[in-house]
Amino acid sequence: MSGSDNISWSAYNTLVGNPASGGSNLNFVTTSNTTGGDIITTITVSATNTACTTPVTTDFTITLHPTPDIASFFPPVEVCENENTIDLNSLGLSALPAGGTYSFSGAGVTGTNFDATVVSLGVQEIDVTYTTSDGCSKTEQINLLNVIAEPTANAGSPAETCVNTSFTVSDASATNSAGILWTHNGSGTISNATSLTPTYTPDALDAGTDVTLTLTVDGFSACADAVDTKTLTITAEPVVDAGSDSEVCASEASFDLSDAVTDASAAQFSTLSWATSGTGTFDDNTSLLPVYTPSAADQSAGSVTLTLTANGNGSCAAASSDMILTITPVPVVDAGSDSEVCASEASFDLSDAVTDASAAQFSTLSWATSGTGTFDDNTSLLPVYTPSAADKSAGSVTLTLTANGNGSCAAASSDMILTITPVPVVDAGSDSEVCASEASF
Repeated sequence: MSGSDNISWSAYNTLVGNPASGGSNLNFVTTSNTTGGDIITTITVSATNTACTTPVTTDFTITLHPTPDIASFFPPVEVCENENTIDLNSLGLSALPAGGTYSFSGAGVTGTNFDATVVSLGVQEIDVTYTTSDGCSKTEQINLLNVIAEPTANAGSPAETCVNTSFTVSDASATNSAGILWTHNGSGTISNATSLTPTYTPDALDAGTDVTLTLTVDGFSACADAVDTKTLTITAEPVVDAGSDSEVCASEASFDLSDAVTDASAAQFSTLSWATSGTGTFDDNTSLLPVYTPSAADQSAGSVTLTLTANGNGSCAAASSDMILTITPVPVVDAGSDSEVCASEASFDLSDAVTDASAAQFSTLSWATSGTGTFDDNTSLLPVYTPSAADKSAGSVTLTLTANGNGSCAAASSDMILTITPVPVVDAGSDSEVCASEASF
């Protein structure tokens, strides 16, 4: 319209607005449409001028679509800092009228996805635009997300303990923890399992195995648990037996420990070593079954204690076992001095010898004769010997005293000669006669 002097406007639906009259331009101010549906109004414009006083009228329609409204969103959704693909459409936003679409912008936003790995911890304010199917849109800054720190778990370095010793973890760490818990796959037990310094007590069944200690750190809210493991090697303690107590005769130069009734044995050790309570020597004191050579002092003492030590593996302490080696003295025997008895004597008491028989370090004694005579007690040190007629005829016998050794010592013997002197024989001849006048006979 041009050249008009007077223009008037009117609106059918004043809910949309009521334009002012008198101008050629429509200064139309509307209010928001919160009814949930379209509001439609017809606008009528009339124009007259001084030449044409009959109004010219025309109508047109304005449709006011509903104003988009994004519902309040609180509290922010917690997400973990390690999440890099969070679908913002899945957070539960709502808006009216229904059927529209969302678009997002802000730090960490790409399309409709959010990457928590590229932003700082804390609440994330994101621009949310809601566009209705009619093309109306509304943008609001909304605290959509709260990025929280993920937990970390460090169970510490691999470690070792002896099966008879409890082990306390000292190098574990955790961050951003809602709680921690230690578990294990061994046969033992764990205490203080909700602390960073738990103690594992092995069972005998753990010996020689690796036990896995597992640290689980609970994450806050959306963050998954963090898990780390520690390998604990359980070392078997050494087992050692020095073998049965043994005996060797002092006449032997040495004793081979493999000759014991029960040999020495050892297991689960790193090294072996033998030691003596005496002053003798081993041919190889690191061998399981060495040869021991007693010293003169050992022989005088009569016994020594031989100790076998098995040094443990890992942190296991050494274990030791003893055996006693008895060093038996060699038997000593002397049958006494050679002696003589007259054949007229019925017997000879060996206690009548100039030097009596003697014996020491023996188990039993026994006398024997080279003849056929008899002893009243041939196990006595000083028996009585009765020569036989054959002994007397022979003129002498050898009497042997044997001292049987103790332990493994051989018997020792000594001889004495008993001379049996014949009885003198004499005859004065026949009776005779001489005359007194003879000077001699």
